[in-house]
Amino acid sequence: MEDVRMLPRSKNATMKINHCIPNDERPTDYSCVCEEPSYEDENISFPNCLRQSNPCDKELCVNGVCVSKGRTSSTCICEKGWEGAMCTEQVESWSPWSSCLPSCGEKRQRNRTRSYYSRESIYNSLNQKRLLTQVQLCPARPASSCPSDLDQYPDNDINALLLFNLALASAIVLVLIALIVRTFV
Repeated sequence: MEDVRMLPRSKNATMKINHCIPNDERPTDYSCVCEEPSYEDENISFPNCLRQSNPCDKELCVNGVCVSKGRTSSTCICEKGWEGAMCTEQVESWSPWSSCLPSCGEKRQRNRTRSYYSRESIYNSLNQKRLLTQVQLCPARPASSCPSDLDQYPDNDINALLLFNLALASAIVLVLIALIVRTFV
């Protein structure tokens, strides 16, 4: 059985240390064997098990704060503009929602996007720009309630479209007449 003693240098200490093991080569020296959740507090000048572990001791939150959930788990609360398990993904604001497409039918949807910059690891300073797309379903719109194709254009646009088509048709007719006249002359 191991020789377990209280710390010789801590006569005035009131805290119980887990286990102290003497050094065979130097009888006045010792080391402590700490049991979870205790470990050595390096701010104290002698071997000890005075520090209690916290899940945030092992959690790195680059752009956020670690919050422990009991003694065994933790999570990162990211600062605004950052996401990811370690708050290393910089995100931009969402774009406005697009119109619902198709304009009529049962399966319609709209979307919006935003960019974010992600590092492969915290040691990699090269940020990669990535695009997130969020999709939302739109209510169905039966064909009977949809406008006709001409209803989608304001009156001025319809008039301009009709004039353009008329001018194009006239130009085609003139070219055809010129070809016919040239053939018979």
